Amino acid sequence: MIRSSSSLPCARSLGGGLGALVAALAIAVAAPAAAADWFSTGCTTSEDLHPEKPTRLLLRVLRAPGDPGFDAVLLRLPDGHLAADTAFFSKLGISATLPAAARVQRGYYDLDRFPELDYAIDHCNQTLSVDAARLMAKSRVSMRPTDALTERGAPRSETGGFVQIDSQYSRFADEGTTSTLAYAGLFGANQQIEGSALFDDDRGIRLDTFWTIPDPQRLQTLRVGDAITDPGPLGAARRFGGIQWGTDFTLQPSFVSFPLPSARGLALLPSTVDVYVNDVLRGQTEVPAGPFEITDLPGLTGDGRLRLVVTDLLGRSQLLEYDIYTATRLLRGGLSEYSLTAGFPRESYGVRSGDYGEAFASAVYRRGLSDNLTIETQAEASQERYTAAAGYALLLPGLGTIGTSLAAAGGDSHGGQLRAGAERIGPVWSLRAEWQETSRGFLRIGETQPPSRSRSIAGASWQRPGIGSLSASWLDELTGSGERLNGLLFGYNPPSLLGFHVSLNARYDFETSERHSAFLLLSRRLGARAHVGATMQLQDSQTTAGVQLSRNPAGPLGWYARAAHAQGELQRSTASLGYTHERASLSAAIEDFDGEQAYRAGVRTGIVALGRDLFWTRPLAGPFAIVDTDGTGGVRVFSENHPVGDTDDRGLLLVPDLRAYQANRVSVRDDDYALDARIDRFAERIVAPGFGGVRVPFRARGGVAQRLRLQLPDGTAPPAGADIVNLGTGQTGFLGFDGAATLEAAPGSYRLQVRWMDGACVADVRLRADAKLGDPMRTVPCLPQAAAGTATRDRDLR
Repeated sequence: MIRSSSSLPCARSLGGGLGALVAALAIAVAAPAAAADWFSTGCTTSEDLHPEKPTRLLLRVLRAPGDPGFDAVLLRLPDGHLAADTAFFSKLGISATLPAAARVQRGYYDLDRFPELDYAIDHCNQTLSVDAARLMAKSRVSMRPTDALTERGAPRSETGGFVQIDSQYSRFADEGTTSTLAYAGLFGANQQIEGSALFDDDRGIRLDTFWTIPDPQRLQTLRVGDAITDPGPLGAARRFGGIQWGTDFTLQPSFVSFPLPSARGLALLPSTVDVYVNDVLRGQTEVPAGPFEITDLPGLTGDGRLRLVVTDLLGRSQLLEYDIYTATRLLRGGLSEYSLTAGFPRESYGVRSGDYGEAFASAVYRRGLSDNLTIETQAEASQERYTAAAGYALLLPGLGTIGTSLAAAGGDSHGGQLRAGAERIGPVWSLRAEWQETSRGFLRIGETQPPSRSRSIAGASWQRPGIGSLSASWLDELTGSGERLNGLLFGYNPPSLLGFHVSLNARYDFETSERHSAFLLLSRRLGARAHVGATMQLQDSQTTAGVQLSRNPAGPLGWYARAAHAQGELQRSTASLGYTHERASLSAAIEDFDGEQAYRAGVRTGIVALGRDLFWTRPLAGPFAIVDTDGTGGVRVFSENHPVGDTDDRGLLLVPDLRAYQANRVSVRDDDYALDARIDRFAERIVAPGFGGVRVPFRARGGVAQRLRLQLPDGTAPPAGADIVNLGTGQTGFLGFDGAATLEAAPGSYRLQVRWMDGACVADVRLRADAKLGDPMRTVPCLPQAAAGTATRDRDLR
């Protein structure tokens, strides 16, 4: 600690060491003008450093270079220290409880008892420079993007319904078959009922029927009907019919359930922080002076390097570096996830419509005990069988994640299952290993034999710029039927070669040479829409070579074409052509298989109702929007700047395939409207629910408009720039050259008041319902305001 002499100001080191001196010199070099009043050393006035009793000092307190400061009364103590009251610390932004050990008489606190606080006195200017950044309350800044639900609330669909079909006709060896996959559903404000079925030439099979009620605000979904169970630590998902209620993180796509890294730092002055993840700029934020923490850092999965560049208001920068690891299989500390299920397992799905098994119930629960540890449990029970499992996932900083689960069964199932695994994902190296052992008699609900009795998996990948990526994995599995799978898989993706993407894969099986294989792929883009590719495959001593050529549309609408030929033990050639229109998607294909021809034609289309409006459209893959241009047809509509079609004679167009629960940009072309049309906006960001549709109006403003020419009694016009007020609506404006003005309002009678520096006049006009901006300009008398009461109103304005 540095103490002042009679000729030097009292000072203490920044951070208790050399850092203060370096920082003070940096400030002086970077901003000499600001430094003149900040930790100044130019004062030579002597001062009694050890008074006989506490002495009051009135000082101007400066918190940063250029700070106007505030006045405070401090005490000089007999031991040379300074003391200040609680108001002083409050103005510095220090909200923490002050230590009792630092308290001196009359509620003052000894500044020298705070190691993180640095100060200096300039007695010539009666200023006290204080650096209290290390004592300030920590500021927390989140890099998470703004949630569309938070901005606009939970989206709701208008009431409606849909029917869509995917029908295919195939002909081979003089036999033709027709198959149709049909979907139908009804939706309302926050719920949906949907069903699907498969039809062929002589029968129909029901696939799924369900009723869904989502709750985006609580991240929960209730589903009644056909669904799929949560696999949980038992590791098996299956179809069932019944009821399911649980957590659904997909209802808020911006919500991140796994722990994201955070970084801490200290800013001596208000600063800007640039965030780099693996040398890629991922964001920028501002922090106040003092300690800060940046949370929810984006753009990283697995191992990585985080760099923060902190630049203060004087232009000085500091670099902070961290090694971080993000594990997506973990839950954030304190976050829970659950799924409750009850129903009947589906059997022979896609073969029989209503084949269900024995009733069962299941519960899965996961919770993040901390950002590094997540536990999970599961229990299932039926009349004849019950199983339970528990496990955990643990993050080992700098290494990766490990996890273990243990399951046991009772009833007509016995024994258990033990699983263990480890994973590390890095920018260069990634490793994965998994081991599972299952008792012969261990059966989960709905199983007649275990899918796997034992399984061991190990894999590694390595990638470097200029070299490419290498991967290798090993699998040794004994299936429930007694089949043994034991082999190695290798892969290599070198850098682009003469514009070609190259992929090489090979498999070596220890059990039988019939599973040995090698596969080579070369592909290259031809322009913006076309691709060409070549393949070569070696399996069981047989070689097959092929070539493919494809052309895709620029957006969701348009033509596409594909052609392929494969030459080996058998020859196969295929050509297909398709076109996607606003109302349907059509396709046709022809195939020659070793001299035998096959033909296929298909159509995919649908009908959607929203409110009272009915639409014929191509099949939907998600929520949709109805663009309403207020009766104006032929207006081009864009979704995320891609054309999706033109509005019909009603001024309506259905925009399909929106991103659920996210902001979607829908826009129209302004030059497709008439010149006199006044549209409130030409683009809108909307949030669509997970199903159904929302209406997006692009409407003209209410009222009509007419161009006017105001004329004084002497035949001249009021001066250009004169103020004009519509006394009926309160609208204001100014007059153009030659008395030109525009009246825009609802049909009716109005009085216009015109004022200029040395005069005023009023004009009474009637605005007809059929008035348009394109009509000829109408001359309207504007009488001096005193004579307005005797003026004849123009009631025939057209």
